[in-house]
Amino acid sequence: MRRFSLSREEVQEALDKAGSAAGAARLLGVGKNVVHLRIQEWGMTLPDPAAKPGAQWNPPGPATKLSDAEREAAALKYLQAKGYMLDRHVACDNRRFNVQTKNFAGGRFSVGVVTDTHLGSRFQQLTLLNAAYDYFAENGIDTVLHVGDVGAGNGSMYRGQVYEIFVQSADDRFDYIHKNYPRRDGVKTLMVSGNHDHSDLKKQGQNLIDAVCKAREDLVYLGMSGAYVTIHEVPFYLLHSCGGVAYARSYRMQKLIEQISPENKPKVMLFGHWHTTCELPMYRNVYGWMAGCFESQTPYELEKGLYPELGFTVLEVTANAGDVIAVRKEWFPFFEPLAEDY
Repeated sequence: MRRFSLSREEVQEALDKAGSAAGAARLLGVGKNVVHLRIQEWGMTLPDPAAKPGAQWNPPGPATKLSDAEREAAALKYLQAKGYMLDRHVACDNRRFNVQTKNFAGGRFSVGVVTDTHLGSRFQQLTLLNAAYDYFAENGIDTVLHVGDVGAGNGSMYRGQVYEIFVQSADDRFDYIHKNYPRRDGVKTLMVSGNHDHSDLKKQGQNLIDAVCKAREDLVYLGMSGAYVTIHEVPFYLLHSCGGVAYARSYRMQKLIEQISPENKPKVMLFGHWHTTCELPMYRNVYGWMAGCFESQTPYELEKGLYPELGFTVLEVTANAGDVIAVRKEWFPFFEPLAEDY
């Protein structure tokens, strides 16, 4: 290996050909450090990349200064383009909606109520859910309120839940709910998302229920956990709560109704999450109803000593200028769950 017999001309020629100290060292048969020493000793400079044949040299222009708000907006736009649902909403949105049903007559209207359908669970009751929508369509119920947990989530809700679901990826969960949630002509479903639905949001920032509703004209996303829906001037509140079932079923409903400020109290409050039913005909001037579910008993519920109540509801409300005169509830139970209904 040549080390000390290099001339300045040889080194410069090798640098011009190779475009780098390492390349010049290979051409000269010497170590890279030797070339670096000669460059330093003789005050030589590396060639401009623009001089290399075929090179595209784009000198950087003046730096663009962005404000913090502009950088944040650009980052959010990029992530949203990648399919992430990003916003600043807190866990419970409490958005407000106004709805008109087609079956309104004489101050009376009817709506359907379902909750905790848990699509994607091996214990889902999709056949029974379709039976509920058949009833809605056949009986002129054009508006259905869904009180959360449309899907079963990603399997992270409790230890072992991952073995209870049969759709593992977020894309598969989206596809399954989008394809299989019941669709009936003339029936629109308004839904909040529940804690199981939020598991994908917490893990990778994807709000699957919002995305499914945007992809289906018959589904409307009301928000996370809770939303106000005014139907023919009658204020409803849908709440997918949290926590376990109390020893006295009505206890959690009572406490939740008590904590709503007077100006925000609805006339009708619908509850999801507990997979059981309970009616409070008039508590603090609020009609309360826990609306059951469409998921049969899971191993988790069996261990906890819980048995779900399957079924759907039709609420017939009679009102005068928003003042409720009567609420008539029809609860349609399914006593025999179906095995492997997926």
